[in-house]
Parts: sequence; structure tokens; C-alpha cells
Amino acid sequence: MADSSPSSPTKAWSRPPTILRTHRATPDLVISLARHPDQVDAAIDLLPRLDDTDIEGVVTGWDLNRHRRGAEPTPPLPPALFDAVLDHALTPLVLLLQNPHQHEEWKICERPDWGLPHEFGRNAAWRVLRSCPDRWRTLVEHPVLGTAVQHLLLDQAEVEHGLTREAEDDLPANREAESALNVDLLRACLPALSLPEMADLPKPSATARHRLHSIAERVRSNPRLSDIAAEELHTVADACVRRGRLLTPPRNAKDRRRQHAVTLAKDLALLSANPTHLTKACACSPPWNSPLSSPARPALAWPISPAAPT
Repeated sequence: MADSSPSSPTKAWSRPPTILRTHRATPDLVISLARHPDQVDAAIDLLPRLDDTDIEGVVTGWDLNRHRRGAEPTPPLPPALFDAVLDHALTPLVLLLQNPHQHEEWKICERPDWGLPHEFGRNAAWRVLRSCPDRWRTLVEHPVLGTAVQHLLLDQAEVEHGLTREAEDDLPANREAESALNVDLLRACLPALSLPEMADLPKPSATARHRLHSIAERVRSNPRLSDIAAEELHTVADACVRRGRLLTPPRNAKDRRRQHAVTLAKDLALLSANPTHLTKACACSPPWNSPLSSPARPALAWPISPAAPT
């Protein structure tokens, strides 16, 4: 990101560009303007008019020859425009991280498997960021966008890399798969690893469990974190258990803590160094023969006929 990047989220302008008198703001319009060097600034001014899907379309629609074999490569997206697109896409996550208590999804989350708010990867932020892996190492240290980039990389990069590798299915049997994030990049993302923004959120019994599970998912996606950040993971596991009182015995069979005890036990086995944690988590788990721990057996599609006499 160039040094000229704004120190606050996407700028607002009071008067709409002249071209909007006759054209609606679309990715194609932004792209058409930006192909003229003297109109790049006008294209950038249109970005606040685009929603998430459209902002991603500026990046994906730039290369007109992407589906044509043997065609000449399209000149790259103007750097100033790409920086503006990235800034615009990341702004919702930047704002969430600056004011986590104001985010409704974190206030009401009660199930750790619902995942983080959508800004963490199911919108344009990640889809734009993934298009510039050569800039990740620089972006994680950006003074405004850096923390948001760290969160997205930890949650999304290795997951998507694995899905892409499975789809291609062309890795030689004797070759180890490369990781999307090297050790240096993982270390640069460590400030975001433990989701410190969630540490003091209200409803600690829900948010602490949500935080612990999200961290565990990051470690499952990036196993090298278990060694790189072992001490930090142990510390944050202790903090989540203590703040959320996650190992308090459930009151009855319908208690939410009992329903999620198996997930909690798995997460603590991965993150905690305290053997008492796992012991208590297992004690809170439902009996293995209960409906909460055993999936229902599927009904047979047809009755089994008696065996024919031999």
C-alpha cells in the first residue's frame, strides 16, 4: 500500500462525479474510466458507490483476456486504483476491529460454530486481498489495514489454498504441499492470532467460548502455530476458560454448555497445557450413549429380507 493511503477508512465526498448524471456506478464503468490514465482519479471517486460484490468486480473484471487462450496479457490494474479498492473492501473490518463492542453479531453470538462476523472472509475483503499474495507481507504491517489483513490471512489463506490444491489434484505423491503462509508471514500475523478484540466483549460465557473456538480453528488451518505461538495459545486458553467460566458443570441436560462440551474439549486439547482443563471438559460432556453425543442412525431405505435357507 502506498504511503499516500488514508489514515482513516474510505473518504467521503459531498458532490457526485459528473459522469453519474448519465451513468450508474458499476464495476464496468470504473474499469472503463481507469483504462485512461487521466481518468484514474475519477474511477476511484466512484468506488464508494459500489457494494461489496461490485467492488470485487473491479479486480476480477479488469483482465478482459482472462478466458482467452493465447491472448496478450492485459496491462495490470493501476496501482492507485487497486490500493483504493483494497482500502474500500477492508474498511468494514477495520471499523469492526476499532469498535468491537458496537458490532451486533459479536454481542449476540451464542454458538461457537457460527463463525466470525462476515467481515472476516465471506465478503469482498478477502476476495480482493487474495488477488495480491505478493503484497501480503507488506500489508500485514500497514498502519491502518495491517490488523485486518492479519485476521483475514489467518482465517482464510490456508483454508482456500487447501481447497484449491484439492481441486487441482496434481501434486506429485513424493512432494510435500506448500503452505499459503510461510513461517515469516505467520509470525507477522501473531498479533491478531488470539483475537484480542474479543477479550472484553459482553456475555463472556458465549463470547469467550466463541473466541476459543475461533482460535482453535486458526490453529487447525495453520498447524505450525502450535509451535510458533505455543505459550501465547496456552495463555489465551486459560484466559477464555477463566473469563467465560467455560468449565462450570452444566445445570441440566438442556444446558448449552453440555451441548457444546465435546467441541470445547477438542479445542482445549489443542490449545491448553493445563491437564485439568481437559479432565473437566470431558466430565461436562454428555454420556457417549446420549442423543447429544451420538448421531442418529439413518433409517434403512428398505427392510432387510430374511436370509435364504442354505
